[in-house]
Amino acid sequence: MVTRSKKRGFTLVELLVVIAIIGVLVALLLPAIQAAREAARRNSCQNKLKQLGIAFQNHHDAQKNFPLATFINPSANGTFPGGAVPATTTPFLWNAAVGSGTSWTSNSNQTQAGYSWMVRLLPFIEQGPAYNNMSQISNKFAFPAMLITGGFSDPNGGAPQGIGLRYNSGGPANRTWWRHYACLDLDEIRCPSFAGDAVSAWTRYDPWKSDNMPEKGSWNPQPESWGVVVTNYKAMCATHMACMTNPSAAGYGAPSGGFFVQELPNGAIVPPRNPSSQGNGIRSITDGTSKTILLAESKEQNVSSWYDGSTAWLVAIPPGTRTAANLTNFQGANNQPPQPVKPQTVSATGMPPFYTFANDPANAPVSGLNYGPRPNDTAKVFARNTLVGMGNGQSAAEWGPSSDHSGGVVLHCWADSHVSGLNEDIDAALYVHLVTRAGREPAADPNQDG
Repeated sequence: MVTRSKKRGFTLVELLVVIAIIGVLVALLLPAIQAAREAARRNSCQNKLKQLGIAFQNHHDAQKNFPLATFINPSANGTFPGGAVPATTTPFLWNAAVGSGTSWTSNSNQTQAGYSWMVRLLPFIEQGPAYNNMSQISNKFAFPAMLITGGFSDPNGGAPQGIGLRYNSGGPANRTWWRHYACLDLDEIRCPSFAGDAVSAWTRYDPWKSDNMPEKGSWNPQPESWGVVVTNYKAMCATHMACMTNPSAAGYGAPSGGFFVQELPNGAIVPPRNPSSQGNGIRSITDGTSKTILLAESKEQNVSSWYDGSTAWLVAIPPGTRTAANLTNFQGANNQPPQPVKPQTVSATGMPPFYTFANDPANAPVSGLNYGPRPNDTAKVFARNTLVGMGNGQSAAEWGPSSDHSGGVVLHCWADSHVSGLNEDIDAALYVHLVTRAGREPAADPNQDG
């Protein structure tokens, strides 16, 4: 008698159980995988900041100082479309009019952008050819950084007459794609965790897009689209924005709107005070190089460029409350940054003894770490809302020191070139102490002993 063996398969319930188990395992593993990837990205970001820190040290060894936040080497005989570049020029940061045709004048509030500190570091991060070409076609940096047309011709076969500060980026020999140096992408300038785009969407940077180049009509084939390239690594110039309004003067006063404090930029990297200014040397960082922040990450997407000196910097503390009526008025009662309050002012007004919103003492002081746009307060941004030449509604920087790293950590490079992360919930007063180069505070990097 022949018997047949009973075939056994998976029941539907068993199959569903197996799928459920696999789903649970995947759910458990995915966070670990994402955490491992973020750890790798953070290590890469830390390495990039470290290389920039070493470049700063090498620049100091060669020049005996750190680079200025922005610079220009004006020439009494230099000319460009839009005006002359006299030897009295000092490029400001607060009111820099990016791309404006405004003539350069001494102490002007409407000066074109200078070159950023990172341009000075190019020879020290293996970008010497780019630096040398920039210097050659700009008459040793005597032209505004964002110049598109005009400039000197290169006798060695580089950029031809009338091309501005641009380089050959390919294309047919007779229809070369001349790309502005602000559109040059560098591996050293962006954090791998950055969730934004590599190209700025700021309307003030539109003239440097590929669609607006002078010879666009002759391009066949067309190049890929390009624009001004953003950076996540910015110079920490000062503790608060009032330091940046006039880097050549300091004072205390009471303009319309209330108490106002203006002091010189107090960070390690500073803007020029006059045409002959030099950057700070290590000896001026009396708080100690291991206790003074040099660079900080920023996830600012729009008002950001590694090349443009007017947007490659930040300050430590966000501004105070802003109202629509005071968006362009820095000294308005509701539009001032947090200010250091003098002791006699404290005793007279009862305001808190350290950094606070001078006209809004009800708000507790906060650090600028990961302080950005508020969903229900579009008027509250990190830096000045409008810049020279911008219309209403064109907001300026929304983010100061910030990052897309997990856990609210923002990486910083210090003046001795070490790199460490500071958490967004750091005490605001401590963060201010770590920014000043000569504040005589005992504060040190909380990630290091001693």
